[in-house]
Amino acid sequence: MNKALKSKLLLISVALVWGSSYMLSKLAFDYTGALTMIAYRFISATILTSIFFYKKLPEINFRIIKKGFFMGIFLFLAMVLSTYGVKYTTASNAGFLSCLNVIIVPVVYYLLFKKKLKKKEIFGTIISFVGVCLLTITEELTIGFGDILCIFAALMFVMFIILGDKYSKEEDPLLIGLTQLGVVGILSTILAYYVEGLKLVNDFKGITIILTLGLFCTAYCYIAQLYSQKNLNAVEAGLILSLEPLFSVVFSFLFLGEILLFRGYVGGLLIVIGVIIGGVL
Repeated sequence: MNKALKSKLLLISVALVWGSSYMLSKLAFDYTGALTMIAYRFISATILTSIFFYKKLPEINFRIIKKGFFMGIFLFLAMVLSTYGVKYTTASNAGFLSCLNVIIVPVVYYLLFKKKLKKKEIFGTIISFVGVCLLTITEELTIGFGDILCIFAALMFVMFIILGDKYSKEEDPLLIGLTQLGVVGILSTILAYYVEGLKLVNDFKGITIILTLGLFCTAYCYIAQLYSQKNLNAVEAGLILSLEPLFSVVFSFLFLGEILLFRGYVGGLLIVIGVIIGGVL
């Protein structure tokens, strides 16, 4: 198995685990506010990763901190903007707009790096985007304040993916990933304290959900994403991550009992076809 295939499978696992994060986040909201949940999620991810890889910590230098800081800023903005975007718009609008990065990543990738896109990547991206639309849109789209926040959140995540494409090939993905987790953890803790009061979670189930989000949906996913991008370009990464809403719907159906309309099944199929056409699978 070559490095590219291993990286693709690794990123598919990231999309799979991230797909479960929507379900887990929905459960976590019963115990804490949205911003506080983000703070606990990233702080716990930073602490757990530091414990597991403590021998690597001395290798962190100013160059890695600087790059991790930039990635952390874009990720922090994406998380906060999407959190407030969902609050001021419909779930369908938020689901659709947050997936705009599927189509934006190839455009930004071309504009920044002047690298010509392959036809199969273009067709695969378009088909996956149509699939995401069918999977997430459930009512008439209107543009309001919340929608604008979701659009900016998508743009921030696009920059996060683009920087990941560049930095993962220059530095140790683990150290870059750990640094960005710490940046988001610190910034979200400060914001949550002033906005929500940062109340402690003292329920065992709530703590378990938050630690699961921190270890798997945050620490594992964001570091594994960087490792996979070391051998993939941003367009390939964007295509694979378009599987995330599909996995999210599957988890919501299996564990939360949410029903998927027929066009949702069509959308899911188109996402998979788009990823295959794009040459990712």
